[in-house]
Amino acid sequence: MAVILSKLKSALETEKELANKDSLTGLSNRRSFFETADAELKRARRYGRPLTIAYLDLDKFKEVNDQQGHQEGDRLLRAMADSLRNCTRSTDAVARIGGDEFVVLLPETGEEAAFSAVQKIHQEVLQTMREHQWQVTLSIGALTLVEPPDDVDEMVRDADHLMYSAKESGKNSIKFKIIDKKTKEDPQSESSYFPSV
Repeated sequence: MAVILSKLKSALETEKELANKDSLTGLSNRRSFFETADAELKRARRYGRPLTIAYLDLDKFKEVNDQQGHQEGDRLLRAMADSLRNCTRSTDAVARIGGDEFVVLLPETGEEAAFSAVQKIHQEVLQTMREHQWQVTLSIGALTLVEPPDDVDEMVRDADHLMYSAKESGKNSIKFKIIDKKTKEDPQSESSYFPSV
């Protein structure tokens, strides 16, 4: 009976871990990210700490799938995940939330540290793409929340909109925005960063 219970417990733990992971990259999946982000959002509000979210989307990823096959596309996504693991802290939440879309949550990270961290992410991913000779770049929408929103959906949606703004302004760029009382009154205030390629 003890052996059976031990095996059952082990199987349940494995199942729980698999339910929280993206099967291709090993990163957190969408559900797991939203749970973590909700807890961090509540903590940021409770203690008055800033919080940064970065929404990442690969530019020209579809061309890799179309021209080199889905196996190569999967290899690229795994390399992307490794890059994100290498350039983020253990306290950050990194997830794949859709095909070639990723999100990084940086707890207790204000404007200056956030901008530096997001630039580092961008540079690390571009370096990985160059090393593998993939003609793929990265668009990022990043929000530093001095005053966190009411829910995670709003936070992710706002970062996603910024990412699309980066894509529309020529791709391979970062759109960055600070959310506080001032920017809530002036929702158009944002900055852009275009790296030298």
